Amino acid sequence: MRSNESGLLAMRRIILLLFALVVFGIVLALVLQNLQPIRFNYLFATVPLPLAAVLGGALVVGAVVGALTALPAVFRARRRMRRCRGRLSQAQKEIDNLRRAPIRDAH
Repeated sequence: MRSNESGLLAMRRIILLLFALVVFGIVLALVLQNLQPIRFNYLFATVPLPLAAVLGGALVVGAVVGALTALPAVFRARRRMRRCRGRLSQAQKEIDNLRRAPIRDAH
């Protein structure tokens, strides 16, 4: 059973690596096709930048904003998980105590 699980884990890693290589290749092709400079206007100035740099910057800013937006939900889920683990621990202790208790005859 263990060797089967480790084999599946190794296969998943290989598939993930292949997927990452394909994505990297696509991104590299897009970058090489979009090297022409554009004028990037931001609040106070204008800067000539390659289109690929502007697209990459937009991707990074979007990822950061998305992660910051998701943080409250992550913290709520972690707090709820801690609370549930506490309840589970308490229930397990109660079950253990009930298993150790002698059985009384109701008659």
